[in-house]
Amino acid sequence: MDLLPFCEKHKIPLVIDFFHQECYELMHPEEETCVWSEVIPNVRKIWEGRNKRMKFHVSGQQAEHRLGTHSHFCDIIPDEIKLLQDDGIDVDVMLECKAKEFALFDCYEKNRDRVSMYNPFRSVFLPYLERLTPKFISLEELKKNEKHLLITDEEKQAILKSLNGGKLLDMEEIDHQKALDGV
Repeated sequence: MDLLPFCEKHKIPLVIDFFHQECYELMHPEEETCVWSEVIPNVRKIWEGRNKRMKFHVSGQQAEHRLGTHSHFCDIIPDEIKLLQDDGIDVDVMLECKAKEFALFDCYEKNRDRVSMYNPFRSVFLPYLERLTPKFISLEELKKNEKHLLITDEEKQAILKSLNGGKLLDMEEIDHQKALDGV
């Protein structure tokens, strides 16, 4: 949280990124670890001064890839966000996942009993899924189960393949394609 003093001094809202802080701590074990219960109240004051909701980035480590590589899906919303919600504080959580909308819905399903989350199904997930539906699940089945649809591992693999022309996504390929596209 090396940016916090600067952000406090200049009243610049700081977006908390749990995953990248974890990566930083793994790369710099000699430095003090972040104590979220001490940091979040200070970050919250900055956001409240702007009359805006706090923003958080949530992601996870892609297995068997270099440190800091985002995973396709995000399984859990950190407890720190739940504690804020328990105190009646609304926050914005942005998922940094390669599976995009699919990761959003999957995270919603896995966390909806733990934290208060906007159901992305109707506004985001369903319209996007309708275009890809023939590739991995029937639209009728999808609509029938829209409130409680859990994405199976097989469906996740099918989704990932459908997003990448039939091949599973691979970080090196994504980096190469970004370089070709000039991103």
